[in-house]
Amino acid sequence: MIWIDKNLNNEPEEFKLWKKNKLSENWFNEKKPSEWWQEINKETKVKKALQSALLEEQGHICCYCCRKITNDQAIIELQNKDEQNRILQISVEHYQEKVNPNYMKKMFDYDNLLASCKSSSYCNEFRGKQKIQDLTLNPTKLESMDQIEVLYEFDKSKDKKNLVKLTSKNELIQHDLDHVLNLNNIDLAQKRKILVVKIQNDYAEKIKLYANFARDISENEYMDFTKQELEEKYLQKKHEGNTKKYPSSFPFVAKMVLENLFE
Repeated sequence: MIWIDKNLNNEPEEFKLWKKNKLSENWFNEKKPSEWWQEINKETKVKKALQSALLEEQGHICCYCCRKITNDQAIIELQNKDEQNRILQISVEHYQEKVNPNYMKKMFDYDNLLASCKSSSYCNEFRGKQKIQDLTLNPTKLESMDQIEVLYEFDKSKDKKNLVKLTSKNELIQHDLDHVLNLNNIDLAQKRKILVVKIQNDYAEKIKLYANFARDISENEYMDFTKQELEEKYLQKKHEGNTKKYPSSFPFVAKMVLENLFE
Protein backbone atom coordinates (compact mmCIF):
# COMPACT_ATOMS: atom_id res chain seq x y z
CA MET A 1 0.00 0.00 0.00
CA ILE A 2 1.03 3.63 -0.34
CA TRP A 3 0.68 6.67 1.85
CA ILE A 4 -1.82 9.20 0.46
CA ASP A 5 -1.01 12.81 1.21
CA LYS A 6 -4.53 14.21 1.67
CA ASN A 7 -4.63 17.93 1.02
CA LEU A 8 -7.80 19.98 1.39
CA ASN A 9 -6.44 22.36 -1.25
CA ASN A 10 -7.06 19.57 -3.78
CA GLU A 11 -10.81 19.62 -3.18
CA PRO A 12 -12.41 20.66 -6.49
CA GLU A 13 -14.34 23.92 -6.65
CA GLU A 14 -17.29 22.15 -8.31
CA PHE A 15 -17.67 19.92 -5.26
CA LYS A 16 -17.37 22.83 -2.83
CA LEU A 17 -20.01 24.81 -4.73
CA TRP A 18 -22.38 21.83 -4.85
CA LYS A 19 -22.14 21.42 -1.06
CA LYS A 20 -22.69 25.13 -0.51
CA ASN A 21 -25.83 25.15 -2.64
CA LYS A 22 -27.29 21.79 -1.63
CA LEU A 23 -26.55 21.19 2.03
CA SER A 24 -28.57 22.91 4.73
CA GLU A 25 -27.50 22.95 8.37
CA ASN A 26 -29.55 19.81 9.02
CA TRP A 27 -28.96 18.06 5.70
CA PHE A 28 -28.08 14.77 7.42
CA ASN A 29 -31.64 14.54 8.78
CA GLU A 30 -33.30 15.13 5.42
CA LYS A 31 -32.34 11.97 3.50
CA LYS A 32 -30.73 8.59 3.90
CA PRO A 33 -26.98 8.35 3.15
CA SER A 34 -27.58 6.38 -0.06
CA GLU A 35 -30.10 8.98 -1.25
CA TRP A 36 -27.67 11.81 -0.59
CA TRP A 37 -24.90 10.06 -2.50
CA GLN A 38 -27.26 9.55 -5.42
CA GLU A 39 -27.53 13.33 -5.60
CA ILE A 40 -23.80 13.46 -6.34
CA ASN A 41 -24.10 10.69 -8.94
CA LYS A 42 -26.76 12.73 -10.76
CA GLU A 43 -24.39 15.71 -11.06
CA THR A 44 -22.06 14.41 -13.76
CA LYS A 45 -19.65 17.37 -13.75
CA VAL A 46 -19.38 17.43 -9.97
CA LYS A 47 -18.88 13.66 -9.80
CA LYS A 48 -16.23 13.75 -12.53
CA ALA A 49 -14.38 16.64 -10.87
CA LEU A 50 -14.35 14.85 -7.52
CA GLN A 51 -13.15 11.58 -9.02
CA SER A 52 -10.43 13.34 -11.02
CA ALA A 53 -9.14 15.17 -7.95
CA LEU A 54 -8.93 11.94 -5.96
CA LEU A 55 -7.24 10.10 -8.83
CA GLU A 56 -4.65 12.84 -9.25
CA GLU A 57 -3.96 12.87 -5.52
CA GLN A 58 -3.29 9.12 -5.54
CA GLY A 59 -1.39 8.79 -8.81
CA HIS A 60 -4.35 6.94 -10.38
CA ILE A 61 -4.06 3.85 -8.20
CA CYS A 62 -6.51 2.35 -5.69
CA CYS A 63 -6.09 3.53 -2.11
CA TYR A 64 -6.08 -0.07 -0.84
CA CYS A 65 -4.94 -2.68 -3.38
CA CYS A 66 -2.95 -0.17 -5.48
CA ARG A 67 -4.16 -1.45 -8.84
CA LYS A 68 -4.44 1.20 -11.54
CA ILE A 69 -7.85 2.91 -11.72
CA THR A 70 -9.59 5.45 -13.95
CA ASN A 71 -12.85 7.34 -14.39
CA ASP A 72 -12.50 7.27 -18.18
CA GLN A 73 -15.16 4.84 -19.40
CA ALA A 74 -13.58 4.69 -22.86
CA ILE A 75 -10.34 3.31 -21.41
CA ILE A 76 -12.24 0.67 -19.44
CA GLU A 77 -14.27 -0.45 -22.47
CA LEU A 78 -11.37 -0.53 -24.94
CA GLN A 79 -9.02 -2.62 -22.81
CA ASN A 80 -7.86 -6.05 -23.89
CA LYS A 81 -8.20 -9.12 -21.69
CA ASP A 82 -4.77 -8.75 -20.05
CA GLU A 83 -5.90 -9.13 -16.44
CA GLN A 84 -2.47 -8.35 -15.01
CA ASN A 85 -2.45 -4.83 -16.45
CA ARG A 86 -6.19 -4.17 -16.56
CA ILE A 87 -7.18 -0.70 -15.34
CA LEU A 88 -10.19 -0.82 -13.03
CA GLN A 89 -13.07 1.60 -12.67
CA ILE A 90 -12.94 4.06 -9.78
CA SER A 91 -15.23 3.81 -6.77
CA VAL A 92 -15.31 6.72 -4.31
CA GLU A 93 -14.57 5.34 -0.86
CA HIS A 94 -15.78 6.86 2.42
CA TYR A 95 -13.01 5.95 4.84
CA GLN A 96 -15.41 6.49 7.71
CA GLU A 97 -18.47 4.82 6.28
CA LYS A 98 -21.44 6.98 5.30
CA VAL A 99 -23.90 4.29 6.43
CA ASN A 100 -22.51 4.49 9.96
CA PRO A 101 -24.72 6.96 11.90
CA ASN A 102 -21.64 8.16 13.80
CA TYR A 103 -19.98 9.32 10.60
CA MET A 104 -22.81 10.39 8.30
CA LYS A 105 -21.93 14.05 8.84
CA LYS A 106 -18.51 13.33 7.30
CA MET A 107 -20.02 11.93 4.12
CA PHE A 108 -19.07 14.96 2.04
CA ASP A 109 -15.83 15.85 3.85
CA TYR A 110 -13.04 15.74 1.29
CA ASP A 111 -10.55 14.42 3.84
CA ASN A 112 -12.83 11.39 4.33
CA LEU A 113 -12.95 10.52 0.62
CA LEU A 114 -10.54 8.23 -1.24
CA ALA A 115 -10.36 6.67 -4.69
CA SER A 116 -10.79 2.91 -4.56
CA CYS A 117 -11.17 0.32 -7.31
CA LYS A 118 -14.57 -1.12 -8.14
CA SER A 119 -13.58 -4.77 -7.81
CA SER A 120 -16.29 -6.82 -6.14
CA SER A 121 -13.66 -9.17 -4.67
CA TYR A 122 -11.70 -6.72 -2.55
CA CYS A 123 -11.29 -3.12 -1.36
CA ASN A 124 -14.26 -0.72 -1.08
CA GLU A 125 -16.89 -2.91 -2.74
CA PHE A 126 -15.91 -5.95 -0.67
CA ARG A 127 -15.93 -3.89 2.53
CA GLY A 128 -19.43 -2.64 1.69
CA LYS A 129 -20.85 -6.18 1.61
CA GLN A 130 -20.05 -6.69 5.28
CA LYS A 131 -21.49 -5.31 8.47
CA ILE A 132 -20.24 -1.83 9.39
CA GLN A 133 -16.60 -2.02 10.43
CA ASP A 134 -14.20 0.78 11.26
CA LEU A 135 -10.72 0.39 9.80
CA THR A 136 -7.52 0.59 11.81
CA LEU A 137 -5.50 0.63 8.61
CA ASN A 138 -5.48 4.16 7.19
CA PRO A 139 -3.78 5.01 3.85
CA THR A 140 -3.61 8.70 4.83
CA LYS A 141 -1.59 8.05 8.00
CA LEU A 142 2.13 7.32 7.69
CA GLU A 143 2.19 5.61 11.06
CA SER A 144 -0.40 3.17 9.74
CA MET A 145 1.37 2.49 6.44
CA ASP A 146 4.69 1.94 8.22
CA GLN A 147 3.15 -1.06 9.98
CA ILE A 148 2.55 -2.94 6.71
CA GLU A 149 5.19 -5.19 5.17
CA VAL A 150 5.35 -7.25 2.00
CA LEU A 151 5.74 -11.00 2.52
CA TYR A 152 6.65 -13.84 0.17
CA GLU A 153 4.50 -16.76 1.22
CA PHE A 154 4.77 -20.43 0.25
CA ASP A 155 1.19 -21.52 -0.42
CA LYS A 156 0.74 -25.32 -0.53
CA SER A 157 -2.92 -24.98 -1.50
CA LYS A 158 -2.02 -23.51 -4.90
CA ASP A 159 0.45 -26.06 -6.27
CA LYS A 160 3.27 -24.67 -4.16
CA LYS A 161 3.26 -21.28 -5.84
CA ASN A 162 4.94 -18.38 -4.15
CA LEU A 163 2.55 -15.54 -3.34
CA VAL A 164 3.24 -11.95 -2.36
CA LYS A 165 1.06 -10.96 0.57
CA LEU A 166 0.70 -8.02 2.93
CA THR A 167 1.36 -8.50 6.60
CA SER A 168 1.43 -6.50 9.83
CA LYS A 169 2.42 -7.17 13.41
CA ASN A 170 -0.60 -5.10 14.39
CA GLU A 171 -3.44 -7.64 14.69
CA LEU A 172 -6.14 -5.08 13.92
CA ILE A 173 -4.40 -3.99 10.72
CA GLN A 174 -3.86 -7.62 9.75
CA HIS A 175 -7.59 -8.20 10.25
CA ASP A 176 -8.31 -5.29 7.92
CA LEU A 177 -5.93 -6.66 5.29
CA ASP A 178 -7.29 -10.20 5.41
CA HIS A 179 -10.96 -9.88 6.22
CA VAL A 180 -12.34 -6.35 5.83
CA LEU A 181 -10.61 -5.46 2.55
CA ASN A 182 -9.56 -8.97 1.39
CA LEU A 183 -6.19 -7.71 0.15
CA ASN A 184 -4.48 -11.07 0.54
CA ASN A 185 -6.79 -13.02 -1.74
CA ILE A 186 -5.14 -15.34 -4.27
CA ASP A 187 -5.81 -13.06 -7.26
CA LEU A 188 -4.02 -10.03 -5.82
CA ALA A 189 -1.23 -12.09 -4.26
CA GLN A 190 -0.44 -13.70 -7.61
CA LYS A 191 -0.58 -10.40 -9.48
CA ARG A 192 1.95 -8.96 -7.03
CA LYS A 193 4.14 -12.01 -7.57
CA ILE A 194 4.05 -11.51 -11.36
CA LEU A 195 5.27 -7.93 -10.88
CA VAL A 196 8.10 -9.10 -8.60
CA VAL A 197 9.26 -11.66 -11.17
CA LYS A 198 9.07 -9.09 -13.98
CA ILE A 199 11.25 -6.60 -12.09
CA GLN A 200 13.74 -9.31 -11.15
CA ASN A 201 13.94 -10.46 -14.78
CA ASP A 202 14.46 -6.89 -15.98
CA TYR A 203 17.24 -6.48 -13.44
CA ALA A 204 18.90 -9.74 -14.54
CA GLU A 205 18.81 -8.64 -18.19
CA LYS A 206 20.44 -5.33 -17.28
CA ILE A 207 23.23 -7.13 -15.44
CA LYS A 208 23.87 -9.35 -18.48
CA LEU A 209 24.17 -6.26 -20.64
CA TYR A 210 26.84 -4.77 -18.40
CA ALA A 211 29.56 -6.82 -20.11
CA ASN A 212 28.94 -4.82 -23.29
CA PHE A 213 29.59 -1.52 -21.48
CA ALA A 214 32.42 -2.62 -19.19
CA ARG A 215 35.07 -0.65 -21.07
CA ASP A 216 33.08 2.55 -21.22
CA ILE A 217 31.44 2.87 -17.81
CA SER A 218 32.27 1.80 -14.26
CA GLU A 219 30.17 -0.82 -12.49
CA ASN A 220 28.92 1.76 -9.95
CA GLU A 221 27.89 4.16 -12.71
CA TYR A 222 26.12 1.36 -14.58
CA MET A 223 24.27 0.23 -11.45
CA ASP A 224 23.18 3.81 -10.70
CA PHE A 225 21.89 4.12 -14.25
CA THR A 226 20.08 0.75 -14.00
CA LYS A 227 18.46 1.68 -10.70
CA GLN A 228 17.21 4.99 -12.10
CA GLU A 229 15.85 3.28 -15.21
CA LEU A 230 13.94 0.63 -13.25
CA GLU A 231 12.57 3.18 -10.79
CA GLU A 232 11.24 5.25 -13.68
CA LYS A 233 9.68 2.15 -15.26
CA TYR A 234 7.95 0.79 -12.17
CA LEU A 235 7.84 3.36 -9.41
CA GLN A 236 8.15 7.06 -10.22
CA LYS A 237 5.03 8.94 -11.23
CA LYS A 238 4.94 10.00 -14.87
CA HIS A 239 3.43 13.14 -16.36
CA GLU A 240 0.61 12.33 -18.80
CA GLY A 241 -0.89 15.58 -19.99
CA ASN A 242 -1.96 17.46 -16.88
CA THR A 243 -1.85 14.40 -14.61
CA LYS A 244 0.78 12.39 -12.76
CA LYS A 245 0.35 8.62 -12.70
CA TYR A 246 2.23 5.69 -11.28
CA PRO A 247 3.64 3.65 -14.20
CA SER A 248 2.42 0.32 -12.80
CA SER A 249 0.10 -1.19 -10.23
CA PHE A 250 1.49 -2.12 -6.79
CA PRO A 251 4.21 0.59 -6.51
CA PHE A 252 4.78 -0.40 -2.87
CA VAL A 253 5.83 -3.88 -4.07
CA ALA A 254 8.08 -2.37 -6.75
CA LYS A 255 9.71 -0.18 -4.11
CA MET A 256 10.44 -3.19 -1.90
CA VAL A 257 11.92 -5.25 -4.75
CA LEU A 258 14.12 -2.41 -5.99
CA GLU A 259 15.37 -1.67 -2.49
CA ASN A 260 16.34 -5.33 -2.09
CA LEU A 261 18.05 -5.50 -5.48
CA PHE A 262 20.15 -2.38 -4.96
CA GLU A 263 20.86 -2.54 -1.21
